Amino acid sequence: MLKSLVPALIFALIGFVAVAPSMLAQDAAATAAAEVKVVTLPVTVRDKKGKIVRDLTKDDFTLQEDGRPQTIRSFASNADLPLTLGLLVETSSSQDKVLDAERNASRSFLEQMLVQAKDKAFLIHFDHEVELLQDLTSSKEKLQKALDLLKTPSDRERANDPNDPANSPSKSDSQHGTQLYDAVFLASNELLKKQPGRKALIILSDGVDRGSKTYLDGAIEAAQRAALREFDGLADALRRAGVQVIVACDTPEPVKPDALFPNNWVSFHRDGTVVLYPMLAANRRPERRTDIIETVIREGGFRVTRTVDLRHREADGKFLEGTGSLVLDRGARVAYAGLSPRTDLDVLGEFAQQLDYELVTFEAHADRRPIYHTNVLMAIGAHFAVVCGEAIVDAQRAAVFSRLRAGGRDVVDIAPGQMRGFAGNLLELSGEQGTVIAMSNGAWRALDAGQRRVIESHGGVVAVDIPTIETLGGGGVRCMLAEIHLPVRGPAPMS
Repeated sequence: MLKSLVPALIFALIGFVAVAPSMLAQDAAATAAAEVKVVTLPVTVRDKKGKIVRDLTKDDFTLQEDGRPQTIRSFASNADLPLTLGLLVETSSSQDKVLDAERNASRSFLEQMLVQAKDKAFLIHFDHEVELLQDLTSSKEKLQKALDLLKTPSDRERANDPNDPANSPSKSDSQHGTQLYDAVFLASNELLKKQPGRKALIILSDGVDRGSKTYLDGAIEAAQRAALREFDGLADALRRAGVQVIVACDTPEPVKPDALFPNNWVSFHRDGTVVLYPMLAANRRPERRTDIIETVIREGGFRVTRTVDLRHREADGKFLEGTGSLVLDRGARVAYAGLSPRTDLDVLGEFAQQLDYELVTFEAHADRRPIYHTNVLMAIGAHFAVVCGEAIVDAQRAAVFSRLRAGGRDVVDIAPGQMRGFAGNLLELSGEQGTVIAMSNGAWRALDAGQRRVIESHGGVVAVDIPTIETLGGGGVRCMLAEIHLPVRGPAPMS
């Protein structure tokens, strides 16, 4: 049975950062050493259709840490928690024609949102500088008065206020900018950070920053550190589960923002075949590196017999992004694929012909647009499958389910809300003690109890937290893994 599973896998280190893992381990240890007496744990509960369940109490929950029961000392639903809003409004020249509308919309928004006495808001305007027009307050009157202070440079010039620094001759032509990132930094680190309960920033801007490079770099660096911690956490969790892990480090140049997701450019097969795939985004194509394949062969002791190179399809504007586009039933040699700009039917045909696979193609949509990768909505194990049936068009849904069930698989049908929580983005692997099913904690939490029981019946679940990677990278645990099915090299012949 285990021969049909995955003997190894490869990680590609995140592409937009170059930090030694040992340095990150030191950072993580320092963080872990901090004393924490009370931990706030946000929880969202959804039903099988993805709708939020609101009428739960503390008695409906149990809490464990490393298998040990913990006491829930306080419990509050979101509706009861205080709400803190930060309203950030751009007042540069680009907003001349829209600022009045934004001001009026902000009045209505604050009137509707600040419904409890404990709800508060603040107002920041930003252009060539960042200014707090109204500090945290629950007074709608103060907030409305602060909104009246919003003015673009043209407004100030028309008012011809001699007390406005923007109208001084030395500054009227020289102070241009939109310090968006500085405004976000001020709002997040100085105002929102210490507030309890629900928090949100509302930004009214054209989204173009001019002059906040320092804080942009800081924000990117913080996201990189968080992503690397999540990456290391997944690698460690899989190793503890007995899965062989090979980590291939990225190169600093050229910058490859999505190198964390190697399954989009390479796949490894049991007959010794390596497949290289055509990718839609030009900035992802440098991820395809022969030295990574050589590392896999060397460290894993694997044998490669041939390479199927589909990269030439990029010249025709046709793409197939690896096991993101393809969800493979390797035992039955069936390739499932949801058609999209990243999953072209002609390239699918060439893949199927070269590797002798049967194709099951279909159209799948979310928010009326094609789902970009098939592994967002579907995963296939040896004896089970997870699929978002509602995403597949009506005329093709029954045929897809029939083919999935043909081998006697348990099929877990997830809702669109669960799919958006990455519940379909998982991978079955082979560990020393048996089957391992890798997924994110977010994906695991998106499943209901019955769905979890089905999946757990087919292997040990390894679920890890990767919120930064899911939110900023747009991919889940399965996307981070390129599973290796290559044959192992035999012993050298005796002389």
